[in-house]
Amino acid sequence: MTSAHRPPDSPHVQEVEQALGLREADRADIPGLYVLNVERVPRSRVVGMQVLLAFAAVHNHLLDVPVSWRAFLAVAVVVELYAAAAYVIIRRFFARLRRLHLGTVFLVLDLAVFSLVLYATGAQASWLWPLYLLRVGDQMWIGRRRAAAMGLAGMAFFLAVMAWAALVDGSPVDWGGVVLKLSMLGAMSGYLVVISGLPWDLKGRTQAAKAMILKLEAQSEALEVERARAERASQAKTEFLARMSHELRTPLNSVVGFANVLLKPGKFHMEGPALDYLVRIRDNGVHLLALINDVLDIARIDEGTMEIHVKDVDLEALVRDTAERLAPRIQDKPVRLSVSFPRALSPLRADETRLRQILINLLGNAMKFTSEGFIRVEVDADASGAVPRSLRVVDSGMGIAPHRLPGIFEAFEQGEGSTRRKQGGTGVGLALSRALCHLQGFDLTAESEEGKGSTFTVHFARDVPRGPSIDASTEDLA
Repeated sequence: MTSAHRPPDSPHVQEVEQALGLREADRADIPGLYVLNVERVPRSRVVGMQVLLAFAAVHNHLLDVPVSWRAFLAVAVVVELYAAAAYVIIRRFFARLRRLHLGTVFLVLDLAVFSLVLYATGAQASWLWPLYLLRVGDQMWIGRRRAAAMGLAGMAFFLAVMAWAALVDGSPVDWGGVVLKLSMLGAMSGYLVVISGLPWDLKGRTQAAKAMILKLEAQSEALEVERARAERASQAKTEFLARMSHELRTPLNSVVGFANVLLKPGKFHMEGPALDYLVRIRDNGVHLLALINDVLDIARIDEGTMEIHVKDVDLEALVRDTAERLAPRIQDKPVRLSVSFPRALSPLRADETRLRQILINLLGNAMKFTSEGFIRVEVDADASGAVPRSLRVVDSGMGIAPHRLPGIFEAFEQGEGSTRRKQGGTGVGLALSRALCHLQGFDLTAESEEGKGSTFTVHFARDVPRGPSIDASTEDLA
């Protein structure tokens, strides 16, 4: 049986089959317990016959049973030939003769062999009589008809042994003892007939459990196939995004480049609406190019090809430079932009380009959704005031609805879900920012209250005591 792609920690279907002792033939013959009958039963039968002969030999030796060694040897040869024949037949022909259940056939023949051994150990005087009861009684899990057949066959074979001993050998018969033993066999058979029809029938439960295991196994394999199909679809989507992003960047770079050429002073004389339109073309091209770069970065992260270059980063310089670059975006808004740092901040081990990209996304979102009030960028340190602990972007903007907050880090998810969003955006930035944080061993979390603002925190280290706030210096940028 073959299996599709599966997760690394999931066991292979063949491993499950091996652990449960299952094979492919089980699917075509669940009630027959294929493996049990074909592999384990033949071996155990051979061992059982050797034990039976050993019991018989010890029995005759201890009780000095008047049976010649030649007669006992002949019985032993018959038993060994029977054991070998049963082993070969069951191993080779069980799968071909499922309708003629070989297990039932050999159970009946076992009674004949037991009768022969009983005869060779003194017939009515044999102490091996309880083995007869055990051979019938170990079939507690069989069905009602088979229980009745086993009981009747046992009584018939035992009566035949007693009759042979009396008529052929002339041995005296204790008919009271014979009747008592036949009654015991009858009682055992009746008990088996009764319990085989009860709802806690072991055979039925065993087969039902096995059928359920096979059904669950088939469902698991189907889920693995669906998982593999979904992974292939996801991989195809990622490859498509990567290819399309590459293809779109080239013409967009040309649009932005030529727009910048046209806007250079002294090159071309443009004024009025034409100049405004050209600026819009350039700005929208830059925005679209940034969006495509974000999508391409997400595709690279999904493919596992995103490279991270870690080095010592001057976090204070990075935050101040990024905030100053983005400050013009809110120059027409009544919004105060400030940055805050501990006084003796040590360098941070990070990818400077990716960390700047994260901060641009967080600051850009804060500026987009804050129409008045404040935006603060705060760097927190450990108790010494030197080791960077976290970077927070706090705003007094519109905030995020509680039911949307858990999903804002999903790709293409947005905190403001109206179909007529005033602020625009695609919801790629936060998903990319968290992914870039995780690649560097950081984490990104969000806290927000609708109508009162949001706080996005990049955690550089966890479970580190926060430094004293008096060691921080604040600077207003806008």
